[in-house]
Amino acid sequence: GKGKGIGKGNEEVEEEGEERYGNKEREKDEEEEEIKAYDRKVYRAYGEMIKATRDEFKRMGIPFFDLVPGGADENGKLSEEELERLRGRMVEFLEDMVRE
Repeated sequence: GKGKGIGKGNEEVEEEGEERYGNKEREKDEEEEEIKAYDRKVYRAYGEMIKATRDEFKRMGIPFFDLVPGGADENGKLSEEELERLRGRMVEFLEDMVRE
């Protein structure tokens, strides 16, 4: 039972503590799992959005989006880092054009 005061036995106090704090630990673990699952969904959606945008830019013929890392332009092969840098600059250029 849940008696009051000093008369509680150790067993009752332990049960009450487990009930009160054990549930909080489980709730915390469940909350952390929910957050991790949400993060995975956001990350997956972000990746899908980037792929869709790149595919659309490629379809539109925007420079550098039709190449793959290691692919060649008129100057030779491009590393993945260089290709990403060029794509980023192209996106900045397009954003500037839209703002004007």
